Amino acid sequence: MRRAAVVLALAASLTLPLGLNASQPFNDVVREIGAALHSQPLHPHLLGMVSFMGRVAHPHGVSGFHLALFSAPRALDLETTVGPVLDPSWHRMVKSTECESGQQSLIYVRPDGHNLDMLIVALNDDNDRQVAVITMNIRPDQLVGELDHHRNKTPLANF
Repeated sequence: MRRAAVVLALAASLTLPLGLNASQPFNDVVREIGAALHSQPLHPHLLGMVSFMGRVAHPHGVSGFHLALFSAPRALDLETTVGPVLDPSWHRMVKSTECESGQQSLIYVRPDGHNLDMLIVALNDDNDRQVAVITMNIRPDQLVGELDHHRNKTPLANF
């Protein structure tokens, strides 16, 4: 029993710095968006449970799941807010802006060994304007498999 406790403590001490380093871009982006909006992330019911389940369950090759939501009292240019915070290893993969509604979506990725770190930032500019920040670590083979699975089921007209 004592040996197991020592092994567990040693494993935790070795992986803790890695976990903090992996969530650093998420923390930086959340801090920057909070400063730009002059607000703190919202804490709706069950948000913590969603993040916890994402970390424990690893659905479809996803791990390291983090989620933050902000109420955005005013418009915000996500690219000028988020882009400078990220180091050069992050590459913007998707930028989408809808002119009429003002909705914005950004997806950044960076290699992480055989996996990808993905950062998604989205501004929903409806009546209840919100900003969502999501990070996760994904296995590319699982992502491609999931896309192929849905490509066969979804009519091309919806894209």
